[in-house]
Amino acid sequence: MKSYFQSIGDDITNSRRRIQKVAEERLKEKLNVICVKGDLSYYAYTELFCQTSKEDITCYAFKPF
Repeated sequence: MKSYFQSIGDDITNSRRRIQKVAEERLKEKLNVICVKGDLSYYAYTELFCQTSKEDITCYAFKPF
């Protein structure tokens, strides 16, 4: 799932939308995606997830139960 995060750009809203679109098209599943400027600390009950950063943007994607 980490390859979907190549969509991270300078804008957190557009990054979130691109990651969600690409991941859902390829996985055929609904995902939650959170993108923030700076650090992100988040806890979720999930089996499928990925978190990565590019410069000052951090994104976390996960499949809810």
